[in-house]
Amino acid sequence: MRLRNHNLMTARMLAAALLVVTVAGCGGARRTAVKALPPSLPSTTTTTTPVPESPVKAFGLQPWSTVVAYASGPSVAAYATPPGAAYATPPGSPPAATFTNPNNLGAPLVFRVTLVMGSWLQVMLPQRPNGSTGWIPASAVKLYNDDYNVVVHLASHTLLLFKNGQQIEAHPVITGSAAAPTVPGDFYITELLKAPNNTGPYGPYAFGLSDFSNTYSEFEGGPGQIAIHGTNQPNLIGQSVSHGCVRVTDDVDAHLAEILPVGSPVLITT
Repeated sequence: MRLRNHNLMTARMLAAALLVVTVAGCGGARRTAVKALPPSLPSTTTTTTPVPESPVKAFGLQPWSTVVAYASGPSVAAYATPPGAAYATPPGSPPAATFTNPNNLGAPLVFRVTLVMGSWLQVMLPQRPNGSTGWIPASAVKLYNDDYNVVVHLASHTLLLFKNGQQIEAHPVITGSAAAPTVPGDFYITELLKAPNNTGPYGPYAFGLSDFSNTYSEFEGGPGQIAIHGTNQPNLIGQSVSHGCVRVTDDVDAHLAEILPVGSPVLITT
């Protein structure tokens, strides 16, 4: 069923109402590229299988760090398992999914890396169902180190911002209503979008998430994407009244857009 409500965050609506903010443009913190990838996978004639490692271990990063992958070409193919003789996906098999760059909102295609195995990366996928992962070739992306992460506590209506493993900020938020609750889980920021009208329902910016509503499967052709964004109803802060998005005050929204990188982890917890 198609629903019509201007407060629900969706792909088509965002594309029409918001402008993409690139890393080089307004908003978005600078990043430092991680060091070179480990050796490539063994050839298909080799029986030894590389051991999957966390990106923190693979790149010698601090435990709070996240590795973010920006697509370097027009598309990225994701596989259920790394192709090769030692894996379930035979060489030459079609990918499980292919993602275009820029994405459907016109933003750079970004993934959050969860495992590294030779020259293959397991990444979170910006699609339904929530929590989807796939394996992509490291040669298809550029890698960056991100030291920020966000935690949203639904019960206390609080957004916590961390840097280098330390909490640096706490902000009250609006969360989803009982009829359309904010979906908990471990996600990441997929894009940063700027509203042409700073006083509109989204505030000045919207952070799209790899989180999709369990209530709304479609809205005007979009996938019911959840976001963190501002609000023109600050009097509702601290309540559960949204259609699933996390709303902050407009000043907090603008502040986060200046420092919080795309690709940052967002943990939404009860």
